[in-house]
Amino acid sequence: MGFTATPIGLGDSYDELIVAGNTSDGRACGALVPARHFGCGEPDLQHIGRVRIESGEDLTQNDNVKAIMVPGIFGRVLEWFNKLNPKRLPTILFAPGVAESRWFAEQFVAAGITAAH
Repeated sequence: MGFTATPIGLGDSYDELIVAGNTSDGRACGALVPARHFGCGEPDLQHIGRVRIESGEDLTQNDNVKAIMVPGIFGRVLEWFNKLNPKRLPTILFAPGVAESRWFAEQFVAAGITAAH
């Protein structure tokens, strides 16, 4: 059993994907809570191809990793985390994959911020 907010590339991981609901369902039953989200800047998607992006095609796992896991991105994530959350309140960071999530957690811990994958 697994849980994900972004079921991309899970075809080989599970026998069945159960969609628990969509945004409209969540609003209708009162399950969605207000959320504020932030990003440390737009990733460079030039290597992905304009046609794919303009057509709304989903990025592959590899595309996500290439766009996000580049030199300098962690510095911006950490900078904005400290700027927007100086009290270090509980926060969720979505990384492009498991290995990247573990890496971000390690980097936060190295910076003295309690974190876990």
